[in-house]
Amino acid sequence: MKVKWKNYIAKLIIFSMIFINISVSILGFSQYEVLATECIKNKYEGKVNNKINEISNILMRKESKDLSDWEAIALGAAGKKISEDYLKEVDKKIREDYDDTFRVNTDYGRIILAVTAADGDTTNIGGINLINKLCEINFKKDHNLFAKTFAIIAMECGNFQVPTNSNFSKEKIVESILSKKNQETGGWNGINGVDPDTTAMTITGLSSYYEKNSDVKETVDDAIIALSKTMDENGEFKGSDKTTSASSESVSQTIIALCSIGKDPATHKDFIRKDKNLIDLLFEFETADGGFSHQKDAKMEDSNGMATEQGLLALIAYKNFIEGKKGSVYLLKNFDNIIPVEKILFEEDEITLKENEKHILKASVIPENASNKDIEWTSDNEDIAKVDIKGNITGISEGTTVITAITKDGNKMAKCKVKIVKNEKNIIEIVNLTPNSELKLGNEAEIQVKAINNFKEDKNFILIIALYNEEDNKMISYDLIEGMINGGEFENFKTKIEIPTHGKYNIKVFAWDDMENMNSLSNRIDMKIK
Repeated sequence: MKVKWKNYIAKLIIFSMIFINISVSILGFSQYEVLATECIKNKYEGKVNNKINEISNILMRKESKDLSDWEAIALGAAGKKISEDYLKEVDKKIREDYDDTFRVNTDYGRIILAVTAADGDTTNIGGINLINKLCEINFKKDHNLFAKTFAIIAMECGNFQVPTNSNFSKEKIVESILSKKNQETGGWNGINGVDPDTTAMTITGLSSYYEKNSDVKETVDDAIIALSKTMDENGEFKGSDKTTSASSESVSQTIIALCSIGKDPATHKDFIRKDKNLIDLLFEFETADGGFSHQKDAKMEDSNGMATEQGLLALIAYKNFIEGKKGSVYLLKNFDNIIPVEKILFEEDEITLKENEKHILKASVIPENASNKDIEWTSDNEDIAKVDIKGNITGISEGTTVITAITKDGNKMAKCKVKIVKNEKNIIEIVNLTPNSELKLGNEAEIQVKAINNFKEDKNFILIIALYNEEDNKMISYDLIEGMINGGEFENFKTKIEIPTHGKYNIKVFAWDDMENMNSLSNRIDMKIK
């Protein structure tokens, strides 16, 4: 009886093996791989999602001032809403200590990633435009591989456009990165030969060009082989020294790199050791407090900040991969629904205004349904004409200048020539009523003037009576009188100015609209001190 059962079981096993082989032959190897990937996906999906949520929840409970940039990047990549207080902290840090915030060029890339992850405005944070600052760096002189890699990743993370007239070139930076590859090994060097972290991060930086640039593809494929050779039979990566070897960060960076170019880190044959894949190996660094350790120890109780940041990013990258999302984990914005700006047009190419006259310069962003239609306005010379954030132009003084509008998306530009001519008649006309006897050295002179409103509308203004030194034309003292004159009427004003006993002086009287804008409303009268 036992013999019959053994024969039956043996026949069943042989039949099953034959059936599997026939099935693989019929389906084809690629389809068999798909089935294998689905099995792997089912095995890890729940575990990966749970760990992402666990670490994210720990980070979300942190105060904004304690959240690191890389933690913010990971949370943004996980689709978590980051508190606006984090952006306020970044803004404050840049304003208060710019030099410490940007000590090396890689800092620009990191902060661009963090601000993008927090849904902030990289063109206006801390009073600066981070994209412009990054693109001002001379990467021909900066030989730091990480600076170049971070620059590419930062520009790609939000699909940022290179500013007009900038010498920044992603293509040239990519060429420079390719040229730095170790030609013998195929990877990128650290301190002592090919470094796994450096090689993996560089692959991630090049990932957007992997499918569209044959040189990049060939280089990256070689680099993957080189990267796998830094991994020993136990699944530990060899770093530059003992402190960087056998680390979770190397595992995390390799997962991120493979996912960025569409390779499955759970099935890639070059990274399987003793039946363990990269996902298995990463979870071996899991600690009791919910994070990841830098290296394994006996207790595995306390997590390491950097290891946890990179481990979280690696799991998010793998989650994106198994969900069919293409590209690097650092592509922080969803570009599928973004409609880019193609151009910007003005209704007028040239306008003429009078002093103090206002005009709205209308701009049209094409296409009308562009996702980001924000515009930055500038005047080449604000002494001639000013422009506000809505395109409202104010003529200041006689002359010609150019008003420029640049779209925040794509840096598309439109220009308008603005000519300002003198008013035939000032809004406020000032007439001197001061007796000459008052204008003497050592006097406390009583200055009297008449202000006439030449317009029909009532007008508020500031009357400035100022004492100037004739030798250097510097203001010594002044008095301000706030006034309002009904349309077509006049008012008399007087005040006292103390004149020094020695020197050459004159008194100037004129009117402004207010002390904030300081737009001239009147003629100026000069009184010479005798």
